Amino acid sequence: VPLRSVVTPANSPTIDAKVKTIDLNNGNVVHWRDSVITFPKGTVAHVFYARFPVEDNHTYRVEVT
Repeated sequence: VPLRSVVTPANSPTIDAKVKTIDLNNGNVVHWRDSVITFPKGTVAHVFYARFPVEDNHTYRVEVT
């Protein structure tokens, strides 16, 4: 999928995106949550976060859909 060179903020409280990480060693999947923040000048940003335990010598894949 080609990436856009310019992304125009929509100032929307929701976006059509999902983020997850997959531990390729054991198959554990962590779904990340979306949080909306507003900067002082009014720009809205979506920040994804999760309780994500990183383990030594494991390989992870991040998927954004």
